Amino acid sequence: MKKIISFLTAVLIIASTSFSAFAQSAPSKETVLNQQKGAVEFVTKGVASYNLDNAVEYSDYAVSGADMSKFNDAFLADVKANLEKNNGKLISTYGESLATYGSVVLILDSAGENPRDFYGYDIVKAFTSMDPASDAGSSYYYRIIISALKLLGEDEFALKVCDALIDKYYVMGSGTDNWGFSCDNDGQFITALAPYAENYPDVIADAFNCIEKYESDGGYFGDAQWTPYVNTCSTALAFMAYSSYAYYNNDEKSFEKANAIYADLCTFESSGNTGVFLDSYSDTEDAYSTRNALMGLNEYAKALELFAKTEDNTATTPADDNKNENQQTTDAAVTETAAEKEVNDSKKSPNTGASITAVSLAFAIAMGAGATVITKRKEK
Repeated sequence: MKKIISFLTAVLIIASTSFSAFAQSAPSKETVLNQQKGAVEFVTKGVASYNLDNAVEYSDYAVSGADMSKFNDAFLADVKANLEKNNGKLISTYGESLATYGSVVLILDSAGENPRDFYGYDIVKAFTSMDPASDAGSSYYYRIIISALKLLGEDEFALKVCDALIDKYYVMGSGTDNWGFSCDNDGQFITALAPYAENYPDVIADAFNCIEKYESDGGYFGDAQWTPYVNTCSTALAFMAYSSYAYYNNDEKSFEKANAIYADLCTFESSGNTGVFLDSYSDTEDAYSTRNALMGLNEYAKALELFAKTEDNTATTPADDNKNENQQTTDAAVTETAAEKEVNDSKKSPNTGASITAVSLAFAIAMGAGATVITKRKEK
């Protein structure tokens, strides 16, 4: 009788666990890289060159891992000429902005150039000399600005930019106000704040709660008024948010969530062209949808690299990579009891779904108990 009760208890545990906990398997890095390359090829088709005025757009392509050599020379020449013209500052047609500096830093880094000494110019100094609360042009540009500052290790300035982003655009309980509230706004906001999420736990938790209001069967919708249907862009930006948070915070649950959203996003991929995504309304191949998908894939590729199993089954956080590349962590320092890990994970992750480990354990217990009951019946 006790065994039967144990079996039923285990079944109840499984039944009460969110189905989303059964995360999708992650694709191979090669699969995602091919999608990134296909996306870049599609969105850059017919483009002769890029310059400082479209640096934000170009930065998304430059960091993708795709070959940008046919565009880089002209872009870098334009940056050099602009620095010479403006005495070491970058001033596009739209003026001097944090977004331009952030984009150029990411592009130079991807091209193997040093932003602290680019033809004798210290672009980083000019970047961090700006007012961190200055108008960035769009709330969507902060993911690029803050990502670049994180790459540079300019944490103090970056936190001031994060503060400005929150003060200007975020409303607790409602989400990111950029001409209204939407999944897309929250996806961009979470991605921007992800490198410094540990400094803003309440805001991040609230933003994830907000973005989950837009989840539906097959992905995410934009908002109740304008895009009340599941679509490519909203799904891609929610995917970007979870991927970025997983990478910068070494959060496994968010990575599992990203895997699940990736499967949804791929249902919008063109059947004939890898990495090309469809406009959800017209069901045709679309550059804007493809670019949004690429932005998500760029963040996901970093998370895949982080969580890829190494020979000793260890993974380092981005902070470890940047600051402690040669430091060895002892086994004793990282040992955690199962109970401690469960508590720590529940505090750390914005995703409230139960862990796969817990579900698997419950399933194993249930199956074991069931087998025992069957054996007893046979004995009788």
